[in-house]
Amino acid sequence: NDDIGLARTTAVAAVSVLYASMLTGRLLASRLARRVSPDRLLAAALVTALLGQPILLGANSGLVAAVGIVLAGIGIGALFPLTSALHIASSPRGADGALGQVLSIAAVGQIAGPLAAGAIAQAASLRAGLLVLPVFVLIAAGGLYRYRAQQRTGRRQRNATPASLAGAAR
Repeated sequence: NDDIGLARTTAVAAVSVLYASMLTGRLLASRLARRVSPDRLLAAALVTALLGQPILLGANSGLVAAVGIVLAGIGIGALFPLTSALHIASSPRGADGALGQVLSIAAVGQIAGPLAAGAIAQAASLRAGLLVLPVFVLIAAGGLYRYRAQQRTGRRQRNATPASLAGAAR
């Protein structure tokens, strides 16, 4: 049994629920990306991942934990394709160089994230280990904020005309 009293078989099923939720998140993001800008969709995915976390951390039953896992999984599932698309589209490198950066960072995250969560869970508790997710989600939200600020600055610079620049200088 773990911190919320799940049997091992139920915990294994919960991992399957997480993977199914992540797949659902990717599929939803791919469909919604045709109608919603990737940065807005990424913001929604980050919020969804964060919404699942307090439900999961506060769970006192398997059903409540599953609800938190589903929300977090749907949000997490959309993160990789959306961040990849934004980085590749905005990178000054070619698509191959930008994709190389994305894959390198993703590989580090796939190793470091679970190791950090596991080490914290072993040292403290499962709930404490699960706090790694919102930390990484908040870091990603900071990256999205920076991306949006750079996009706004770039639009203002592209839209500047000699007359508007002269007016701003006065």
